[in-house]
Amino acid sequence: MGALEFGIEPSLVPLGVSEVDRDHHELETLLAQLSIASVDGNREHFTKLFNDMIEHSRDHFAREEILMRKGRCPSLELHSQEHKAILDRLARYAHALMLKRQLLRLDEIRALGTWLQRHADTADKNMAAHLRRHYAPSGISV
Repeated sequence: MGALEFGIEPSLVPLGVSEVDRDHHELETLLAQLSIASVDGNREHFTKLFNDMIEHSRDHFAREEILMRKGRCPSLELHSQEHKAILDRLARYAHALMLKRQLLRLDEIRALGTWLQRHADTADKNMAAHLRRHYAPSGISV
């Protein structure tokens, strides 16, 4: 079974900031793998993937925020608040996973994918446009 069967499919449009695009691809891959692991019911595998996704998300958000600071993006504070909100949500899911030994349901995983899509289509798209406008000739990286 593939992730497409569960309604999880790669859908993020590249933003033109290579570090961000790579991270987004990895997050989409992890979400797809989580969907499959959720249906398979292998708690150990699911937990490892979920912890990998949390770690990758933290690292990705830190890289974005560094880029935004370097690029003097005016939306840094709001963008960071969105990152904090999703990390808090992931922490609640992790707590439930640990205490209740309950895997995330497919609708919860889809909701994470929807959040990622919305965030990438709005906040990340605006960030990338700002960085490309102001730093395209010399580039900017973490």
